[in-house]
Amino acid sequence: MAARSQIVKKKILPALRKGHIVVCDRFMDATLAYQGYAGGIDLDIIRKVGTLVTGKIFPRLTFLLDIDVKEGLARAGKTKDRIERRSVLFHRKVRKGYLAIARKEPGRVKIVPAVGSIKENQERIRKIICKSCHLKT
Repeated sequence: MAARSQIVKKKILPALRKGHIVVCDRFMDATLAYQGYAGGIDLDIIRKVGTLVTGKIFPRLTFLLDIDVKEGLARAGKTKDRIERRSVLFHRKVRKGYLAIARKEPGRVKIVPAVGSIKENQERIRKIICKSCHLKT
């Protein structure tokens, strides 16, 4: 949460004040999924602390790149970080957590099946952005 507070203050808020679009690869949903749903920390505590450290900054649009846990771990490659080395059961809980968040906030969280090539997944995301912003694809 300290790192999140720092990036909000030093990067995200200044960019938003300048009218920029900010793209992050992880934010509060990641903490909820990993530490909350999979790690057992109380979700309300995570939300309260998260709201405090982010100054109530939350994403308007989130993409959940959904993939089978074993396939996703295989895509991570041979060198695994400490989280990737956790059990398949842990990662299934993380995925279930993300999907629970998406069910609770379908207007914000868009599930993108992460099947096929990177290019295909990028195109799926572009279509969602265009639809959300009422742009032509």
